[in-house]
Amino acid sequence: LQFRGTKWTYTQRFVALIRAAEGGDMLRPELFDRALEVHKYLSESFSVVVDGRAYHHSDLCKQYCDVNKALYVLKVNIIAFFSLSSYYRRKRD
Repeated sequence: LQFRGTKWTYTQRFVALIRAAEGGDMLRPELFDRALEVHKYLSESFSVVVDGRAYHHSDLCKQYCDVNKALYVLKVNIIAFFSLSSYYRRKRD
């Protein structure tokens, strides 16, 4: 990870962009699960030490702590989509 010095006069944001190594679709369940693991690590385990004090996501996120809940809603829909797709493929064959 690379951090660049910024002024603290505005809201700070950190974005982790993730892509499939082979350039394919990130909505495949196994890749999406891996992306959720990265999200969990960044939001629960990752810390930054400033002046001897460790800061975690929950120390800094304030009203934005749950902004990524949509990822888990999307996961439920991905599972449903692939389940339905498999069902209709079996039914068609």
